[in-house]
Amino acid sequence: MAGESGHTRRNGLGVLAGLTLVGSLVVAAWSVCMFTWTLPETDGAYGQAPFADPVVAPVMLVFVGAAWVIVFPFAWWLLRSARLVPSMAVVTGAACLAVAVFTPQFRFSGALTSFPAMLLAMAYCRRRFGAMAP
Repeated sequence: MAGESGHTRRNGLGVLAGLTLVGSLVVAAWSVCMFTWTLPETDGAYGQAPFADPVVAPVMLVFVGAAWVIVFPFAWWLLRSARLVPSMAVVTGAACLAVAVFTPQFRFSGALTSFPAMLLAMAYCRRRFGAMAP
């Protein structure tokens, strides 16, 4: 939807980058929690708190950076003209739901389902919350 001037307002690169990074952190932290909560009783880490091991957070942050590098171009392409607050809530929620559903059965592969879930949610948000007026 274009405004009177014929231009569509775009979200800033920094705002979109920051929100996608926060969303990536939320999904990664949720993934760590789901991994921990669904460990079999025979695992040595069974019963520990999700971030009890001091190595977990730094490794998670490396994965967050890699995931952000993969996700951000898609977010820029699909969400740069969308309302960001509702879009990021839907995208992050869809990714967390995918992790919650598939991680108990498929472990790490289950967490990877967050990527297609995010892409589908971004496409939905582009249609639902897209093309802001200036």
